[in-house]
Amino acid sequence: MRQPHFSQNTVGDMTRDVDSFEPFEEAPSVASADLDELLNATQVQVVSAVEWLWLKNWKIGPRAILDSMWFYVEKGSGHYLRANHKERVHFGPGSLILVSPDTVHTIEQDTNCESHVYAVHFHARIYSAIDLFSLFGFPMVVSSNPDSPYASVSRRLVREFAYKPPGWRSAMNAEIFATLIEIIRTEAARFKPDLNLTALVEIPRFLPVFRHIEQNLYRPEYTVLEMARAAYLSEVHFRKVFRRVTGISPLRFLQRRRIERACSLLHTSSDSISSIAEACGFQAQPYFHRIFHSWTGTTPRAYRRGEKP
Repeated sequence: MRQPHFSQNTVGDMTRDVDSFEPFEEAPSVASADLDELLNATQVQVVSAVEWLWLKNWKIGPRAILDSMWFYVEKGSGHYLRANHKERVHFGPGSLILVSPDTVHTIEQDTNCESHVYAVHFHARIYSAIDLFSLFGFPMVVSSNPDSPYASVSRRLVREFAYKPPGWRSAMNAEIFATLIEIIRTEAARFKPDLNLTALVEIPRFLPVFRHIEQNLYRPEYTVLEMARAAYLSEVHFRKVFRRVTGISPLRFLQRRRIERACSLLHTSSDSISSIAEACGFQAQPYFHRIFHSWTGTTPRAYRRGEKP
């Protein structure tokens, strides 16, 4: 711990010298200025926060989810397996399990173990398009200290989501974002970033396209050609650049955003499922149910009730 050192300023007061503070850890593969720019362009949107008791022999997966999430483990132990069991990490009391979207994973408890966990789901995207977890290569599990700050923030988020007091979304988004920055600052050495700087240069150019997509999610007839025109590109060239920037095709991106909006409406509105399907660009309910299940692993009704897939 560095000792504080104060120097006299121009008006005669004493202010602490910058060099006497403990420095923050830097990310090994990203320049500080680039990291600052990317984080300033990151938007966080809470999806849910729920407290769970996992009974003996509980297991989930293999599955992939639409959003990013963390499990804070207050009690219990087990293993987190990713990428068809090629990556396997043990977790215990105090662990924070981090799950990236579209990543096949399995979480299973140790034999005859029961667990008490907090599950926080959210979206964290740069320019509303690039997933923060995937881009920076967040570690699978962090912390093994039951007194870590992740415990208190997870408890606050679960309470906030349960009661939904005025301003709950803004408060939860701010808490989640602050926690992600804390992880970046304290676990930087363990990150495995997948930074495609060529693609990142293209992202600001694509902002009008992302806005155009958001404005047209409700239209079933919305096409890739319309997206391409918003970017002033031919459709063929647009498809190539879009995949380079986002990692997925324009149609899959559109489908994902429609299902994400449906998930948000299922959690935050009392509209009927058929009305939500229509508002998200799905004319036929059976098709909506099929696509929703393919992305979330559950039905719209079960998702609204908070049932686990």
